[in-house]
Amino acid sequence: MSRSDCWTGKTDPDLTQEDAAILSGPGADAADIEEAVGQGVDLSGADLQWLWLMGRDLRGALLAGADLRAAFMTGADLRGADLTGADLRGADLTGADLDGAALDGALL
Repeated sequence: MSRSDCWTGKTDPDLTQEDAAILSGPGADAADIEEAVGQGVDLSGADLQWLWLMGRDLRGALLAGADLRAAFMTGADLRGADLTGADLRGADLTGADLDGAALDGALL
């Protein structure tokens, strides 16, 4: 069975299905998410609530419809991120750079 990410079906030699499940659940950590974003992994719809993403480079992140409730994103670089329809209620976005981020339908 080929390695693929469960969000887009794209094959990624460094991402197993087990890794994808961790990224979308309570075992995820900020470094994993930052690396996945850097590799272009689509995290749309992922459950990332309460995650500590302070100061992380999440430029261009694909987070449409993601659950980011109460995530700590102080100072995160979210330039150009797709946050369309994402749930950001209670998320700490203090000092986050949202320049060019798509926020249509996001819950703030």
